[in-house]
Amino acid sequence: MVLSVKQKLAKALAVAGDAYTLDDILHEIEEGRMQSFAEGESWVVTQIIDFPRKRYLEIVFAIGNLDELKGIYPRLEQFARDNLCDGMRAFGRQGWMRQFEIDRAGWVETTRTYIKEF
Repeated sequence: MVLSVKQKLAKALAVAGDAYTLDDILHEIEEGRMQSFAEGESWVVTQIIDFPRKRYLEIVFAIGNLDELKGIYPRLEQFARDNLCDGMRAFGRQGWMRQFEIDRAGWVETTRTYIKEF
């Protein structure tokens, strides 16, 4: 079964805990709090996260064609460097990095995210 872009987006947002709707994301991009990177039928949304001692470009979600996502990756890294980020971070299911097959040098799995909702 081939998923539509809308289905892929719904799945990505669900995996991220349904913390955002598409309207939320578009509003955050419009306000400059999130960034949009697109190529073909693929889309990556990021946000800069500032901590007291680190600044990261966080990949909120990535959907689309693997080859197109690989093409977006260098733009993400350059954007992070241009914005004085100390690095990048992403959350994904176990084994996700093996599928992405990008330059994984420097990427380390540090934790898994657990959420308890009330």
